[in-house]
Amino acid sequence: MKKINILIILAALLLSPKFSNGQSSCANALYEANKSYEAGDFAKSAARLLPCLKSGFNHDEKYEGYRLLALDYIYLNQPEKADTAVKNLLKYKHSYKLFPLYLNDPASLTKIINTYDVNSVLKIGGVIGPNFANLNLTSNKAVTNSSASYQPLTAFQFGVEGDYGIIKGLHLTAGFYSMSCQYQHNFDSVAGWRQQYTENLTYWHIPISARYYFLNNEVLLRPYIEAGASFDFLSTANANIVNTDNSTGNTNNTSINPKSRRNPENTSILYGAGLTYHAGVGWITVNVRYLLGLSPIVNAANRYNDVDFIFNYQYVDDDFKINNWQFTVGYSFPILYKVEKIKN
Repeated sequence: MKKINILIILAALLLSPKFSNGQSSCANALYEANKSYEAGDFAKSAARLLPCLKSGFNHDEKYEGYRLLALDYIYLNQPEKADTAVKNLLKYKHSYKLFPLYLNDPASLTKIINTYDVNSVLKIGGVIGPNFANLNLTSNKAVTNSSASYQPLTAFQFGVEGDYGIIKGLHLTAGFYSMSCQYQHNFDSVAGWRQQYTENLTYWHIPISARYYFLNNEVLLRPYIEAGASFDFLSTANANIVNTDNSTGNTNNTSINPKSRRNPENTSILYGAGLTYHAGVGWITVNVRYLLGLSPIVNAANRYNDVDFIFNYQYVDDDFKINNWQFTVGYSFPILYKVEKIKN
């Protein structure tokens, strides 16, 4: 048994240097290949790179290696292999065409790089911004003849959004937000009282749109337009009503939960436009959307379910839909790219 253990230890000692050498065989491959390239031995440089590009180089070493390999093949007058090496270079360094790391790249290399488009197929990021709800009154149910008005109030939305390229210029976008809509309903005189009803509705907001970018993916600033629909699911609702005596100025107020009187879903058509700016590894996006509400917000069947509230405040919900101006700013990261040859 002792002899077997000794043999195992000896075998491990004998094999470990070979194993170590195998693991470290690519450690100086870029340096050695570059020395051969500078000496004009392009075939030797390419031969030193190829096995490590298959297995051994890390991500950064691969794009450095493919760049050097492309140069080797250019000077070896092997254009097809040079073209393939450039395509691999762009796969590992997507921004190289827009931001080359070597400003002194030979014109022959730059020429091949410029025959490719590098497009981010899928981007995911976060967005945040304000919105302004404009009510579209469809039926007045007020129990008073007092003049009244609806006032949009500032609310906010935030969430995540994905952008997927279908064909060149045309993308599909989808988001998942938490979005609040807020408005105020004002009456000049309700039985001698000035009345102010303020409501906040919070939805799980899912916008889906087709987005068309006017310029290619390589410019810093890209404008776009979009159209689609949004599907909203009511999460919470709260309201506050304040009455002010027109004679004395005395006030009273109460908070209520109007959720049971609201429809749980809301659908809108959306139109929008925006700009994306290439910053760092991702894109800053500024967007404006108009949501045209299609669904009635008030549940007509439950309009009169809180008799005490109606009696005490003489307030009844009108029928209305919500239109919304929505502004967002966001930052998205590319997680999937496509490198394609530009068609003449």
